Amino acid sequence: MNDGEADELRAACCLVYVRDCTPSTNFSGIGTISSVGFSNKNYAQWPCANGNPQPLCSLNNEDFLLTIARQLGVSKSKTTYKADIFVNGKGVSLKSHRRNPPAIVNHTARHGWIMAANNSNGNADMNTLDTIIANYWDLRTKGLIPEDISNSSPQSPFAGNKDIVKPFLLYFLSKGSASGLSPYPADYIFDFSDPLNINGWSVFTPDSYVEHYWNRLVFSVRSKKGMPLNYSPSCKSYNLIAPWTRFHQGDYRGALHVRVK
Repeated sequence: MNDGEADELRAACCLVYVRDCTPSTNFSGIGTISSVGFSNKNYAQWPCANGNPQPLCSLNNEDFLLTIARQLGVSKSKTTYKADIFVNGKGVSLKSHRRNPPAIVNHTARHGWIMAANNSNGNADMNTLDTIIANYWDLRTKGLIPEDISNSSPQSPFAGNKDIVKPFLLYFLSKGSASGLSPYPADYIFDFSDPLNINGWSVFTPDSYVEHYWNRLVFSVRSKKGMPLNYSPSCKSYNLIAPWTRFHQGDYRGALHVRVK
């Protein structure tokens, strides 16, 4: 379990604590929390000893975190699930900023973005995205931009194309992955630096999340993750992936990664 996954587990357990131990808490955008679980299954009650709730700060200990999570029935959601948890019946994606910036799209080659376009109700324009990626490669191979280019840079080929890029990001944030639509989409995103201080969390819809972080998004076309092993014209998905892929600095690079800076 990496740091981000541990913080997501802490946040999920924290929501159970709020549900059971501070029921009058009014959570911004959600109201008072009456149910916390996954799909239609509510998580178990927060543990108490001698009538007193187990302190929330106990979750800072990873061994104890795993013990309480098992007691509550909380576990890491599958990669095909956009919702990590359900709060008041709404699917919620949990994103921690405490250690590493959260990713919006993990290393995904072009065929995954085609999947997004095919499931975006005609709002995602793949042809124009291809042009943006070609522009990225032109700038990168000329040494005018680095591998990781932030939208805060005036040279970003993505920054001025929010209307084109945003529908793709909304798909990956809330609807699905490179393999298809998620069985559990996300209605909200809970964004935090401290998973145990719910008063410091921010609540976003997928649309407002992209708007809020647009100028802090970093785009990278990378190798390895997201690319087929032994990439070559014989690969099954070669024709779909090739338009974004270049042999650059000793490797084939064609998987687009998007994260918050």
